[in-house]
Amino acid sequence: MAFPYSSGDVLTAADLNQSSGLVRLFEGNMSGTTYSISNVFSSTFRNYRITIANLGITSSTTRVMYVRFRTASDDTSAGYSFSQYAHYGATAFNVGNSGQTSAEIGNLSGANLGSASFDVLNPNLSAVTGLCGDLLTYQSNVTDYVLRSSRVMMATYTQYTGISFILSASSFDSSNCNITVYGYGQS
Repeated sequence: MAFPYSSGDVLTAADLNQSSGLVRLFEGNMSGTTYSISNVFSSTFRNYRITIANLGITSSTTRVMYVRFRTASDDTSAGYSFSQYAHYGATAFNVGNSGQTSAEIGNLSGANLGSASFDVLNPNLSAVTGLCGDLLTYQSNVTDYVLRSSRVMMATYTQYTGISFILSASSFDSSNCNITVYGYGQS
């Protein structure tokens, strides 16, 4: 059956799997210093969207947030390249590196003060995997909100099935830090 659907249409699983748009695959509250999601990337979808609402930590001190891709239940800890452009007040800056054990994607301080949205490209294909997106977080070290665009590349041909978000210290604020993973439908 062709998308878009009309009132009264009887939909099968095959119809829904071929529709365009986002399909919610996972939702949870982030907690701990490392928050891992396993078995969320598969051959069903090529690309994914991750949103984080109320992104916050339990410390008022600014901490670094990193990302790693996962195979089964293990993080891959070599070969990450990343770049960022960030801006707050009248200050703009860039940061980046390659050959890292994880990819830095942002800094944050305090509880429930930020949000993030990332696209994950080709994680379960035998291809280069990328992550790109934006964060808006408060940083106590600059006493301001920082808007940051982050890019990550993992130039291996590994089929990843999950992702981990890692803090340099402290814990994610589990009371409201909500993460959702969507698959991009292909039609």
